[in-house]
Amino acid sequence: MANNIAPIDQLKGFLNELFQFDSQDLDFGVYKILHYKRKEIKDFIENLLVDKVKEQLQTLSSEEAEKVKEQLAELEKDSIIDGWLKADETEKKTLEKFGKDKINQYLELQGKSTEAKVSVETENQIYNHLTLFFSRYYDKGDFISKRRFGKNEKYVVPYNGEETHFHWANHDQYYIKSSETFQQYAFKIPTALGTMVVNCKLTAAQIEQGNVKADEPNFFIVAEKEAKIGVEESTFFFEYRPLKEEEKKNIKGNNKQDVLDEQAFELIKTDFVKNVNLAELWKTDKDGKALLLNKLQHYTRKNKYDFFIHKNLKGFFQRELDYYIKSELIAVDDLYVSETEGYFDSLKHRIKTIKVFKSIADTIIEFVSQIEEFQKKLWEKKKFVLSTEWVITIDRLAEYVGQEAAKLILEEVIKNENQVAEWIELFGKGNVPKNLTIESLKADLHTWRKLSIDTKHFNPIFKSELLNTLASKIDIHESLDGFLHRSDNYHGLQLIQDLYSSKINPIYVDPPYNTDASAIIYKNNYKSSSFLSLIDQRIRLAENLLSNDSMICVAIDDVEVLGLRKILEEYFSKEVGIVSVRSNPAGRKTKGKFSPAHEYALFFGKSNLAIPQSLEITEKRLDRYPEKDDEGKFAWANFIRSGTGDKKEDRPTMYYPIYV
Repeated sequence: MANNIAPIDQLKGFLNELFQFDSQDLDFGVYKILHYKRKEIKDFIENLLVDKVKEQLQTLSSEEAEKVKEQLAELEKDSIIDGWLKADETEKKTLEKFGKDKINQYLELQGKSTEAKVSVETENQIYNHLTLFFSRYYDKGDFISKRRFGKNEKYVVPYNGEETHFHWANHDQYYIKSSETFQQYAFKIPTALGTMVVNCKLTAAQIEQGNVKADEPNFFIVAEKEAKIGVEESTFFFEYRPLKEEEKKNIKGNNKQDVLDEQAFELIKTDFVKNVNLAELWKTDKDGKALLLNKLQHYTRKNKYDFFIHKNLKGFFQRELDYYIKSELIAVDDLYVSETEGYFDSLKHRIKTIKVFKSIADTIIEFVSQIEEFQKKLWEKKKFVLSTEWVITIDRLAEYVGQEAAKLILEEVIKNENQVAEWIELFGKGNVPKNLTIESLKADLHTWRKLSIDTKHFNPIFKSELLNTLASKIDIHESLDGFLHRSDNYHGLQLIQDLYSSKINPIYVDPPYNTDASAIIYKNNYKSSSFLSLIDQRIRLAENLLSNDSMICVAIDDVEVLGLRKILEEYFSKEVGIVSVRSNPAGRKTKGKFSPAHEYALFFGKSNLAIPQSLEITEKRLDRYPEKDDEGKFAWANFIRSGTGDKKEDRPTMYYPIYV
């Protein structure tokens, strides 16, 4: 921040950034929440902030201070006051007898003037401390734990008395990695003829389906499709795809999407700068950025915006504020200012400053934490199930509802072209009867009986009738022998907490390894911290689902194995073992490091019951001396060569008999 900017203006500018008022035209995520609080927060920043500080400091307003200054100047023209100011101590005592009232009035005004000067310094000090405190933790929309101590700003980790305290920067936060939504983005601009709606729309998007990782990152790139420009509505088209080889050569730097946004802006401006209805798009803000470029960046970031949500932001800030006051504001060496002011006056002034600082900081914390708490509730809230499909094989259907009821359902099924196409895709054309009739089914039940009926191929009426028929005969949930849940991991695990609590055995997790090839790309570059926060949320929920005699197995490599192991140790009481898995004999390509050829499988149990019996048997087999006689334990295996070349005739030069 520039030194010539007044402290209050610095604070106001920072608070506007903290509450992201430059992003108020966005209509998703935290921005939508901010709409509801914007008016209240804006009024506090612009109008109430200074008034509250002055009120709590009990200081004069600028108008009152100016009036006191004028009154002092007027009194100094009076002969008694002028003589008293110039007189020595003896003469002053004489003058005080004759002009007592005027001199007392002057001294009172002088005290107010001095207090006004001190209050201005105190105000500025409070504004500076508020900016310093909140900016210490604020990082591009998130609040990161960056506790510092002393003049050298050494970081301090909160310690709770454990032998080892596992801590990472975002340990008390949810890590939210957004996915591509590709919704149309629109905004309005004023024109000479009224208002125009400007749309940003995708013509094509190349994305990987399911959990398949893309080989290359995708970007929003202005499309070759010609823009549609009208009087009331205009549309610019984009593609979402990897960069072509020629584009890779020309687009450098870490934030390639911003470069592409700038290129898209220049292309659009070149084509349409002469269109008077679009003139608003080229207008720049105070930072010199054109409106259209701002909107393009909002559009592209909307689909790629990752962030953290504090689990208890208010508690976090209250702890940090207490620490900040003790380490930054209560400086014992600075308490004694001068002999004239004295120790106790200085202490009194410092306590007053701290009280006002804390009061204003608490107000800001309340605003921020309300927004964060609302966002947390939205994230933790169980999500709606968008669709549920059911799969049942023909033999099960006939078993549950009977041949006659099954016949009526199957007559509808064999007419469904999508269902038949799925059978051919799954089992091969030769394994699906060509003559699709109920009669052929009866004649060839062995071939048909394992064909599956998938409700996703049928209309809601058919699905409802099928489920009602089954529900009248069986408990559908009890009869399920498989359950596939497609969801974000966190929300999927949260949704089944009650249904499958302590019932699952085992759980296998294959998270992103966070290697250079598959790293979580996060805007703040908290690579490992983002990974640990992501995993911690899900492992905590998974632990509730495991039965007492079950295990969890998590695959990982060297990059994150240490942190992941500590998380598993926090939630699971029994470490069963860590297995090294040979995954790439040639070695994974790395820069300036050994090329690892292995990964790890970490096994943890919910309790001691989780140790499988097979492991106990294996331990007995691994006993070095498994045999026993009167002389004690012994082993034959140590005297016997096994494997290739184990006979003496195979290796005559290595044959050494032992004589007894």
